[in-house]
Amino acid sequence: MGATWMDKDGRPRRRSLGWLGGILAVMVLSQTTRSAVGDEFRIVTKVYYGRADEAAGERDERSLAAETLTLFAGGVVYDFLKSGDREEITVFDPERRRFVLLDPKRRVQTALTLDGVLTFTAQIKARLEETGRTEFAAPTFEVKDERENGRLSLVLDNPAIKYIVVGEAVSSQETVMQYQQFADWYARLNTMRPGNAPPFARLRLNSELATRRWIPREVTRVVTIKRGLRSHQSAMHSTHSATWLLSQSDRRRIEQVGTAMASYRSVGFRVYLELPSETASK
Repeated sequence: MGATWMDKDGRPRRRSLGWLGGILAVMVLSQTTRSAVGDEFRIVTKVYYGRADEAAGERDERSLAAETLTLFAGGVVYDFLKSGDREEITVFDPERRRFVLLDPKRRVQTALTLDGVLTFTAQIKARLEETGRTEFAAPTFEVKDERENGRLSLVLDNPAIKYIVVGEAVSSQETVMQYQQFADWYARLNTMRPGNAPPFARLRLNSELATRRWIPREVTRVVTIKRGLRSHQSAMHSTHSATWLLSQSDRRRIEQVGTAMASYRSVGFRVYLELPSETASK
């Protein structure tokens, strides 16, 4: 998979960085072959967008941007997203080294190999580095643990991005590894959608959480964008509720995903995203 960038005259040019993706694939191979089965659990996530100074108690369903149900079962992760009128199912299968994305409304699906996702991520990293935006390609943070109102939180901070995370300690190392594996790859996958941020800051956060054997309960991310003497802040808040047991309805959902994968029409990734076809070969 190549990436299209603009040269100094504004013309598109194609870069081939498969070698870099290959190196990264070797580096993360062990991450995708840790367990063929693993633990079973579910996480409900709600994502809110709002002001950087907005208090947690001020959030309500009116500012809810997205909600997901994520099921970990049999070594596969099933993520059910609802955002406004949009619905999507993401199947992460590390043993088969692929993502499958399903759109229930259009009844279409597309598959992406993890090697392809990794190559795209490598291209993004190289482009950021060659344009001097190393703070996004390899972000560094001041990392500290804070306690407020009896709650321990993790803070990652730099001039552009700040994360504040309230975590939940997990006794099972396998669960921690499964969660980090999915969160890392999902961050990389999201980078392939137009308009989304590079994954490298989130990958660093995931690593810090895994070191503490935490999964997140609440995450606040504040992004500061400077334009000249002015700066603008945007904030994202999310809550994560974990349950260490799958319900019968969860298992029915998983069965329905299998039926959908057998019946939905397969399309290319660009067609799935409904991007203009004339740019697909660039």
